Amino acid sequence: MAAKKSPRNPNLINGIAKFSYSKMYHKKGLWAIKKKNGGKFPTHPKFTAAIDPPSNIAVKPPKFYPADDVEKTLINKHKPKPTKLRANITPGTVLIILAGRFKGKRVMFLKQLVCSVLLFISGSFKVNGVPLRRVNQAYVIATSTKVDVSGVKIDKIQRKFMLSLIFVVVDIIVVVHCQKKIVVVP
Repeated sequence: MAAKKSPRNPNLINGIAKFSYSKMYHKKGLWAIKKKNGGKFPTHPKFTAAIDPPSNIAVKPPKFYPADDVEKTLINKHKPKPTKLRANITPGTVLIILAGRFKGKRVMFLKQLVCSVLLFISGSFKVNGVPLRRVNQAYVIATSTKVDVSGVKIDKIQRKFMLSLIFVVVDIIVVVHCQKKIVVVP
């Protein structure tokens, strides 16, 4: 068995060597190498001639890959389906609200909003204090009671509720309407 070799500059403790840089410069004989080459350390010529592989030869994949995985974005194949209105919810149906500020109140269903899944309801604010609201159909129970709402004009009011976002940007008002951008310049 070969004898264990000790380093030329042993560590006294981790990070602190026994000899200084200038002492090791003389111990390694770097002064002699520099003197032999006219006062400069010898340098190896850089190999710059790169040979391009021919296009018909396949390039081998690397044997080793980086340890960190490159995140690959997942393709979202989900196509949202429009939500169907429950069969027992028709215009004029009396609904009971299950959650929120008006929990337990009876309201009238007026119309389903075009752009969203939400129901357009009114409690008749004068009767029970429920204003015109948008409510998800998951949060209501339909009763068998019907009210005649054929005389109610909803179109004018509905437009106001369909506008979901309004941005004001330097003299230009951008209105997001049913997920279509309409630019209105005053």
